[in-house]
Amino acid sequence: MTADPEIRRLAARLRLVHDPRRATGAGAFLARGPGASLEFHDHRDYVAGDDPRHLDWSASARTGRPVVRRHRAEASPRLEVLLDASASMALTPAKARHAARLAELWLLLAEEAGARPALHLLGGAPGPGRPWRPLLDRYAPAGVPGHLPAPAPGAERVLISDGLCPDGPAPWVRRLGEGAAALHLLQVLDDQERDPAERGRVRLEDVEGGTMDLVMDGPAVAAYRLRLDRLRQAWHGALHGRGHVVDAPVGDPLVTARGAVAAGLLAWRGGR
Repeated sequence: MTADPEIRRLAARLRLVHDPRRATGAGAFLARGPGASLEFHDHRDYVAGDDPRHLDWSASARTGRPVVRRHRAEASPRLEVLLDASASMALTPAKARHAARLAELWLLLAEEAGARPALHLLGGAPGPGRPWRPLLDRYAPAGVPGHLPAPAPGAERVLISDGLCPDGPAPWVRRLGEGAAALHLLQVLDDQERDPAERGRVRLEDVEGGTMDLVMDGPAVAAYRLRLDRLRQAWHGALHGRGHVVDAPVGDPLVTARGAVAAGLLAWRGGR
């Protein structure tokens, strides 16, 4: 896949959001977990071996027990894009292409920000992650979810996926979010996944294996929409405090970009 001119034009209008007090470069992003910077993170009870210099005497006096201050980690900026390469992402050619275009957008923005971008294909053959362009060129979703790379310490991670996990999002979030500064989901869904039409009796073929005969009448469609809504709520719950869920309907990447701006992940250059 060659560079997409529309994506490059969109990238020229956007930038990644980072801590406004720091310039781009080493230390530009603040990790969400505790670390050694001067940015306050939270309190926890003192345990043997803690540095006494981190004791918060005021908080200790209020609680009646020794309490230490934890600080947010200041990390060398790094952004990793996790692109779902499982077969469900190939439901339609448009869905696979949209996911790849979003990956390109975030990787270009990371390059511009000096955030050392890396790409990982989830369900595809493991790759080195960098340089990302040859790996993106090979993107052809056809596998099953499997390869879950461990994040670089303090990396910001963007998962581009339909999020249709049979076991729910919690195991994915635990594995992909461990050690990461943040984990965000761009949820890519085709129109027929977002809002299926009533079709009567149909045979559904799962692109990841198996077939099922269903009657897609009004009650069946309503039940599907309810399950999808619950799954979306589960993703929001699993990512609470870790990152954001951004709706990424198949079509114009500008729609996803606007959602990412609203969530605080991106910003318009020059305010627009």
